[in-house]
Amino acid sequence: LADSRVEAQPASPDDNHRQQPPAWLAPVIEDATTTLLDTGAATLRTWRGTVSAQLELPRGRTDGNLHMQRRPANGFAGSGWQRIAERDPDRLRNNVTIALTQAVIELL
Repeated sequence: LADSRVEAQPASPDDNHRQQPPAWLAPVIEDATTTLLDTGAATLRTWRGTVSAQLELPRGRTDGNLHMQRRPANGFAGSGWQRIAERDPDRLRNNVTIALTQAVIELL
């Protein structure tokens, strides 16, 4: 952990990264969420691959869409989308953060 040439984080056998990403990724995910909500597109890069997202916000009576593409370092890309019906800004942010978090966890 002390070697600055290697990106390393403490881990224990009880850690469950399928539910929660490493703490150092939280600010990266939050930044990507802000960019996605502000501009409609964001790319999140990790040493394990890339997540690209495009967001169409709900307008009027029409729901929006969140499209995501995962490009793992191993080359097996995947993509998906989900309907976005949430209009409350705080809950919308929470839903987008959860979706980005899950996409990043799939890279790990």
